[in-house]
Amino acid sequence: MDDLLNEFLVETNEAIDVVDVELVILEQDPNNNSVLDNIFRLVHTIKGTCGFLGLPRLESVAHSAENVLGKFRDGEILVTPDAVTLILAALDRIKEILAGLEETQEEPQGDDTEIKDRLNAMAAGDAAPAPAPVAPVVVEATEATDVVSSLGNIPGDVSLEELEAAFAAAPGPGDMLANEDSSESLFERLGGLDTVKVLSHLFHNRILSDARTKELLEGADLRGSKNLMTKFFQESFEAEHCILDKVKATFDSFISKNCSTSQFNITSEHLKSVLEEIDISLTLIDEVVGIYEIAGETITENSIETAKTSDVKKEVSEKVAAESNLANQSIRVNVGVLEELMTMVSELVLTRNQLMQIARNSGDNDYTVPLQRLSQCTTELQEGVMKTRMQPIGNAWSKLPRIVRDLTMDLGKKIDLQMLGKETELDRQVLELIKDPLTHMVRNSADHGVETPDKRLAAGKKETGVIRLNAFHEGGHIIIEITDDGAGLPVQKLKEKALKLELATAEELDDMSDNQIQRFIFHAGFSTAEKVTSVSGRGVGMDVVRSNIEKIGGTVDLKSIEGKGTSFAIKIPLTLAIVSALVVECNKQRFAIPQISVLELVRACPDSDHVIEYVNGTPVLRLRDRLLPLTSLRTILGFEEEKDKKEDFIIVAQVGNFTFGIIVDQVFDTEEIVVKPVAPILKDMDIYSGNTILGDGSVIMILDANGLAQAISAKSDSSAGADFGADTEEDGETSTMGEEKEAILSFKAGGKSLKAVPLSLVSRLEEIDVKDIEYSDGKPLVQYRGQLMPMMTLNDTYQIKEEGRQQVLVFANAGKTMGLIVEEIIDILEDNIEVELVSNTKGVIGSAVINGKSSEIIDVAYFLEQVFGSWSASVNIDKKEDHRSNILLVDDSTFFLHMVRPLLSAAGYKVTAVSSAAEALKFRDKGIIFDVIISDIEMPDMDGFSFAKEIKSKGEWTEIPLIALSSSTRPEDYDLGRAVGFNDYLEKRDRDSLIKTLDEQIRLKSEAA
Repeated sequence: MDDLLNEFLVETNEAIDVVDVELVILEQDPNNNSVLDNIFRLVHTIKGTCGFLGLPRLESVAHSAENVLGKFRDGEILVTPDAVTLILAALDRIKEILAGLEETQEEPQGDDTEIKDRLNAMAAGDAAPAPAPVAPVVVEATEATDVVSSLGNIPGDVSLEELEAAFAAAPGPGDMLANEDSSESLFERLGGLDTVKVLSHLFHNRILSDARTKELLEGADLRGSKNLMTKFFQESFEAEHCILDKVKATFDSFISKNCSTSQFNITSEHLKSVLEEIDISLTLIDEVVGIYEIAGETITENSIETAKTSDVKKEVSEKVAAESNLANQSIRVNVGVLEELMTMVSELVLTRNQLMQIARNSGDNDYTVPLQRLSQCTTELQEGVMKTRMQPIGNAWSKLPRIVRDLTMDLGKKIDLQMLGKETELDRQVLELIKDPLTHMVRNSADHGVETPDKRLAAGKKETGVIRLNAFHEGGHIIIEITDDGAGLPVQKLKEKALKLELATAEELDDMSDNQIQRFIFHAGFSTAEKVTSVSGRGVGMDVVRSNIEKIGGTVDLKSIEGKGTSFAIKIPLTLAIVSALVVECNKQRFAIPQISVLELVRACPDSDHVIEYVNGTPVLRLRDRLLPLTSLRTILGFEEEKDKKEDFIIVAQVGNFTFGIIVDQVFDTEEIVVKPVAPILKDMDIYSGNTILGDGSVIMILDANGLAQAISAKSDSSAGADFGADTEEDGETSTMGEEKEAILSFKAGGKSLKAVPLSLVSRLEEIDVKDIEYSDGKPLVQYRGQLMPMMTLNDTYQIKEEGRQQVLVFANAGKTMGLIVEEIIDILEDNIEVELVSNTKGVIGSAVINGKSSEIIDVAYFLEQVFGSWSASVNIDKKEDHRSNILLVDDSTFFLHMVRPLLSAAGYKVTAVSSAAEALKFRDKGIIFDVIISDIEMPDMDGFSFAKEIKSKGEWTEIPLIALSSSTRPEDYDLGRAVGFNDYLEKRDRDSLIKTLDEQIRLKSEAA
């Protein structure tokens, strides 16, 4: 192909991609002159170059499109959705011609008369389409005058006399005075603090969404800015005049960004539109805007002073920028050259690894220093070549605005596409491979996720749905989130479809969580669409998306709440060529596991804190109060298990939100490996993703963490399988025991009813030989880990076995252990403990439904008290059915939190539990209110006294009752607790007083209200 033609095709395709995106922006903001000028310039360049190269068909279509854009720019015709659609159709025709030109090096034959006639008619104004109903656009005051003055020149517009008549007939401010209560302040008439908070929030969003004003808030602490503005408006509205001494602090970001008078006028218009949106009357709008405009005088005056001091710096920086732009040069390099260069660097890395292995084996010699230098140069060269392949992920997103825009027109929906982190870079090869999966997922969100405007309004949502893309680096890989605020995945429909396709039985579906059921969308042929459309409904898509992402060593995770929305998280490696991997051994063979999937390494042996346990024959590892499902690499690969092993090495891996352990024989070092494709004969084996050559020249297989995860999921029960190790944190929010499901141990201990206890309270599950049980003072005990461990039965209905092995739940706290003798361990489940019936039986808190079955919740505190005298007897309290008070419990002891929460739940309280003061304060920052806060005193980082001072000093928690719990009961501690704001100070062991004090504080609070 001719070099000149090749360069024309490259540049023209790039220009069209830009025009595609900017036309969508122009449609949303028709008054954005800079975007319109750029579109016009690019189309004009395409037309001019076509004429130079002798491409008449391309030139004529581009010329007709340019005529319409020129009319847009001159203000002779309005930018409407129909007009934009016609320009986009012209661009699509240009793309078709370019595709033919690239294939044959000649302009293809074709008739463009119809598209050119439509463009020319629109440019002439003969067939200018009437503006279609779109979301309201705020027009600035300076532009509104021009629009009104030109109304008479546009066909179909009303006359000035008609406008005046309509204005005279409209209700004026005087007509509304009768409805306003002049005895109330402006703040009260507006609706109080809630209205002002909404006003500040929407006002910030409106400023940020406008290209002309968003710089005023760029880099600012938005949460702090909203709080300051809320306080300023509240005080000004209460006083009914502008509080001038608060203006500088409130609008510091405006002043520091040199807010101009025109920019301030635009923000004033935004404020008016927000007030109209929340249904504030015209009279009150005038008062609010009047106060804001008085503040504007101070803002713009200070901005002028700031601008004067920065003029010199600005001139210097502009000169430097101009010089650097002249110096900046770039060249186009063929992708094939980069691929060849990357291949050579990969071979160089292999050779480096081999030489370094030889140097390590031979000890110090004359080659050691040169080899180290060679290794350093190889690493630097590798990093440099990698940079040449890196591209911003925005390149893969460039077509999405156009796609979403077309879908909104086809589906009759309103969708706001937000793209964050477009500058995040990743390997070009990876970028190409994820383009199609990303496009499909966004189309799915638009079609299945976001509802139509009428349905959204009926559900209490804004009529415009939001699809948000976010990309960021995390631990050597890229995370891409696709989130929508639509209808979410319908669990019942998915159940029905799964039954129809025989993917699971009704009983299995009943035992599954909502998240497990929603994951059926990743099965081939699975679709809930009622009919096949051009967008979706054929049952192909998400299974292909997942398989394509997993082919490049990535994972895709799903979270969806019906009625609220859906979020997909894609985790992919930065590059596919050279990766860091952990080398392990199994059955005297070495394997590599990419470090992108490895979280940590654990050594398990009988004399360590980590011991492999078994639940229903499934190996598990207790790791930081969670049971981790395990699989042996020997079992997966079909090797025999090694007998009499003294220790096990466990690789803790994560795929999506599934965390699991892989048992291996030996762990070696990490090494940078060059990934080679897997042999065709092994391509159907999911556990391998490729192979590589190590430094010693040996070839080893690379294990695929996704395949290993599927293997363990297939061999595990749904209760202890893929979702057992799932992360409980949602979208980065603070995880709380009051709202999230927790692991629960189900067992039998005499009688017909099932028993249950929070798994986090259980230190170990032991089987003790009955012969080892001894007695002291008539009570059973056993020598356990170098000390005597007392044991108890749950009640008299169950007797200790006479021979064999006895199952025991071991509870440990503060260096003391006790054992609860049980009949049989049933299962480990995930659910919320909500005590519905309070029990009068000692040692039992009450009954709750756990995984669909009635279970008695064991009072661990009672048994600890019987053995060690820690807590007083249980208190039976009638459950409050009419209102469940919301309690925040703060304690750094996880054991204490899990022990106390069921007790408070049984007493009728809704409990949110966190392990630090910092986590608790996050709730305050989000505006979440509790009825009572219970806090431990002895906590790391921020103790209870400091926590109380912080609560009482500022924010929305200043009036919430505080109760202190502490093991220290010195008089001076009581006095200090009262001084910093605690309403009561209790000994940590005194459960009776805690319940009574809670009731008393809530009663006093309700009386005060």
